[in-house]
Amino acid sequence: MTELEAEFHQAMVGIHSAAVEIGYRPNYFLQMVTERGGLGTARRLLRAPEAQSGLARLWKLDRLDISMEAFVLQEKWKELFSDDERRTARERLEAYGYDFRLLQAGGPSMRLVFVRHAQTLANTERRFQGQAPPPAFGLSPAGWEQAAALRRRFESEGFAPTHFYCSPLQRCLDTASALAGLWDLDPVRWDDLQEIDVGIVQGLTWDEAKRKYPDVDLGEMSSVDVPGAESLRSRRQRAERVVERALRDHDADATVLMVSHGGILRHIVPALLGAPRSWAIDIGNTAVFDFRVDSARWDEGGDAMLNPELWRIERFNDTSHLI
Repeated sequence: MTELEAEFHQAMVGIHSAAVEIGYRPNYFLQMVTERGGLGTARRLLRAPEAQSGLARLWKLDRLDISMEAFVLQEKWKELFSDDERRTARERLEAYGYDFRLLQAGGPSMRLVFVRHAQTLANTERRFQGQAPPPAFGLSPAGWEQAAALRRRFESEGFAPTHFYCSPLQRCLDTASALAGLWDLDPVRWDDLQEIDVGIVQGLTWDEAKRKYPDVDLGEMSSVDVPGAESLRSRRQRAERVVERALRDHDADATVLMVSHGGILRHIVPALLGAPRSWAIDIGNTAVFDFRVDSARWDEGGDAMLNPELWRIERFNDTSHLI
């Protein structure tokens, strides 16, 4: 298998995963993933008229972008398919009014994947962990099991990040260490991914904090309410730095995995979505947020911002691997 064929196969694994996420499970997708390289199945389908029934289903789901035909037409795979095969793919897509500008733009090829750390004992105790330095607040036995379940999920999906970052706090270091053996990547510590600073209540349970500081409002956990806590504005600015760096410092086809914390992810996710408000999200331990973006068009205004084919949410607060 050539290097390009190996890349094609790995990319098909991602396409198969996206199809499964929307409940689309045709046998030919599975064949392309399990077959060596997947090229034989793709070529057979380009010769088989009955394969167009799959396009009809994807058209109804508004997901022609993950069709085998759209995939074949990507410039990257041009040398793997003949002119006749690519012509067939284009004619099939034309019949469904596919917007070929998406292919020219490259589509949402950058993948940004955020994961919350696995469970700690402090999570079950409702204890404020904040930015307590290692080795404080490592994973609990249940947390290590959760991290192992996440590892199995990533392995079964063929998920392979090109870049791997984690918060420098122990619970994220532990979670990252459980995943690291899957890839030839060492997690890089990134300070902006660490949890929000909770000030004077760090290390206390919720009940202990209320007893010790009865006049402190623990609701917002901002510096206005809790002495020493990180301000809401600082959290948002930090979240925006994460998004900016992830987009700026990586290639347009990069897959960037970031292991972080529930508190700061409440700011990172809205920052990535372009929402001016930061929203409360009940983020589960080892929850996965998976976004695809066209980084080359990120700074465009106008219709590009309104085109959902350029910005896609693949998974949002997904803990299905724990079921």
